[in-house]
Amino acid sequence: MGTPLSAQGIQITLPDGWDGRIYQSDPINGATTNSVMHISTFPLPPRNEVGDYGNGAIDVMGPGDAFIALVEFNPELASEPLFLANSGLPRPLAPDAFHGRQMQRTLPGFGGLQLFFNEQGRAFCLYAVVGSISAVSATAEIFNPVLDTIEISAQAA
Repeated sequence: MGTPLSAQGIQITLPDGWDGRIYQSDPINGATTNSVMHISTFPLPPRNEVGDYGNGAIDVMGPGDAFIALVEFNPELASEPLFLANSGLPRPLAPDAFHGRQMQRTLPGFGGLQLFFNEQGRAFCLYAVVGSISAVSATAEIFNPVLDTIEISAQAA
């Protein structure tokens, strides 16, 4: 059946065995804080040990694991070309779109995907990582149905 997770105008249903959280990013030099969602097929390390794009969590992934970060940007960026290139959360994620060069930090055997999009007037980056680029097709079969459960509201609640 799954576990619902909802905060900041983002909702998702996590399958049994998945871990997840939604939180406000830490302000840096007085900057605006924005919503961040982490979901994974493995237990996430404590929030204070994980960066917005998953540094700290990705380090403990196994080859069959997946990690996804949904990172919101300031609202005024939603109308910028980078975020207008994709209207709505891109899904499904194609296995051949994952590559080692799309990782925030290159890790041997891992594959990543980074997509910017606009949904409900909000600007986001979807960053997905698989623990084995050679098994990305099997991993995509696991995480694409989870992505289908994401709903984004017009304003953070």
